[in-house]
Amino acid sequence: MDYQYIPSISQIDDPYIKYVALEKDNLGLFCDGNDVFWLDFATGKTSTDFSSATKLRYGQALSLKDRYILLPFDIADAHKRPWCYL
Repeated sequence: MDYQYIPSISQIDDPYIKYVALEKDNLGLFCDGNDVFWLDFATGKTSTDFSSATKLRYGQALSLKDRYILLPFDIADAHKRPWCYL
């Protein structure tokens, strides 16, 4: 997902959906070019590979809001960059 399409604040408002976490730094989103880093909750590591992002429950998302930007999984999934294979 290109960082330009991502809000600068978390969107955690529904306890019945899943969320994904994006790494942020003091300036906002932490990026590699246009790509952002998604959290793998089990390992605590981040990656630009969206498929490694953990689908977080509401409570998990709330606990991470100070260190990450949280988005509803369905919104992030709908806007992720498609992979191109040659």
